Parts: sequence; structure tokens; C-alpha cells
Amino acid sequence: MKKQAKKIQKKKDGLDMAEEKIMTVAEVASLLRCSKPQVINLATQGKIPSFNIGVGGNRILRFERSKIEDLFNGEKIDHPILSGKKTC
Repeated sequence: MKKQAKKIQKKKDGLDMAEEKIMTVAEVASLLRCSKPQVINLATQGKIPSFNIGVGGNRILRFERSKIEDLFNGEKIDHPILSGKKTC
């Protein structure tokens, strides 16, 4: 049993998956200083990494904080909001 538990609890970049911060659209909008619709558009266009929770009409858009922070570390910055040139 203990061996199986250790295999399930994988680590990502030194953090347990359970410790990974999952953000809402509103939290990302606050972080990027833009509107919630703009965050949704950026996610839909693939400009910021996101994932859906749920199925059908009950899908909810979510973001991993570490991936959003990676945008500020110089990775994949190709939108004015993300590069700090403009806020909405």
C-alpha cells in the first residue's frame, strides 16, 4: 500500500501536486490587471495556459499559478497585457 501511495503522489518542479495553486478567471484577471472576459479570450486563443473542470455545460475554466507565473519569467510572452505594456 505504501509503495502505491508514493507512486500516486508525484512531484512537479519540487512541489507536490496537491500544493499546486489553481486559480480562477477572477484571480488571473486580478493578477494580470485586466478584465475577466479578456482572460477568457486569452485562454481561448491559447495565449495563456488553462484547463477545464467538468463536462458539458458545467465546464469551469481554471489556471495553474505556476504556469501563469512562467509567463512573467520570459516564457511565451506575446500579448501586451502579459508583457506589461498595456492594461485593460
